[in-house]
Amino acid sequence: MKRRADFLWQDYQEALKHNGATNLCSIISGQYFKDLMTLLHELRNTIHGADFPTVGYHAFPEPQASYITVLPDYRQKLWQAATQYSSPDHWGLVQQHTELRLEPYTYAITLIDECF
Repeated sequence: MKRRADFLWQDYQEALKHNGATNLCSIISGQYFKDLMTLLHELRNTIHGADFPTVGYHAFPEPQASYITVLPDYRQKLWQAATQYSSPDHWGLVQQHTELRLEPYTYAITLIDECF
């Protein structure tokens, strides 16, 4: 039998609760944690296989910034999770017309800061 130790898996959360890890279970079942896991997992599973379109932006006197265009399947989930967690700007997400753009450095640094 394959074991699944995944904080997002309901049976694992129940096992934690029944074994006395109620504080941990409380954290991982909260919306804050779920939003962070969305921000971590949604791009993680596609980053190597996807061809993300990029765009450069320069607003003098600021340095040039590069953004990737988030693929349609991930736009709504990432935007919603970032909005609920803190703010899209905090994560380097920018909505432009029908596109969602992500500044990779800001997103990565924020993800590391928030996860650790």
